[in-house]
Amino acid sequence: MQTLGNRLLYGLATRALSSLARLPLGLAYWLGARLGDLLYLVLAERRRITLANLALAFDTDKTAAERHRLARTTFRHLGQHLVDFSHLSQLTPSTFATMCHVEGLEHIEALLQRRMGLLVLSAHFGSWELAPAMALCLTTPVHVIVRPLDNPALQRLAEAYRQRCGYRAIPRRAALAECLKVLRRGEIVAVLMTRAAYSAKVSRWSFSARKPILRSAQRYWPCVLDARSSARS
Repeated sequence: MQTLGNRLLYGLATRALSSLARLPLGLAYWLGARLGDLLYLVLAERRRITLANLALAFDTDKTAAERHRLARTTFRHLGQHLVDFSHLSQLTPSTFATMCHVEGLEHIEALLQRRMGLLVLSAHFGSWELAPAMALCLTTPVHVIVRPLDNPALQRLAEAYRQRCGYRAIPRRAALAECLKVLRRGEIVAVLMTRAAYSAKVSRWSFSARKPILRSAQRYWPCVLDARSSARS
């Protein structure tokens, strides 16, 4: 439902992202990191969850001070993801190459020659907004499973930006049926492993489908995307 508040939020968010995208990349990433510092201070519950997860992951391998530094760095990177997102609406294959370096793309292209569809499993790590923009480097459509945002105005904005850079979002609740269609068309489905972990429909794909989704999965090829900008730290 398009309420006045949602229309205002959409307009403000669009202008803010456009302004951010026009800034020099180094300055934009610096502002994103400062936003992360602010969120680390004000989002007490999210900070507590982050620190609890780091304690589970590292136990006694890292001190409390080291875990706090890691947590703050995580929030800074989240702020910098907003910079990546702001560039999605204007990315082209050439500008994408100035921001990122992709290794292993030739393996993806070779697998696509089979015309059997491709299922990409990725860790929820790094810039998950820039990584799917690799679709700009491919001629085969890319679809990414996402959880829709709670706010409809922000969800509409996210969809608009993502579609401009070449990939399409599949709502998590409708993932199974839609992904089967995509794979049968010989296209690409990308799944963030953390999303698969708490989505029963995704985690049970190989058991719930009447026929195997992937008939031959003898090979697994790594594909790595690294940020080129030295300003991002």
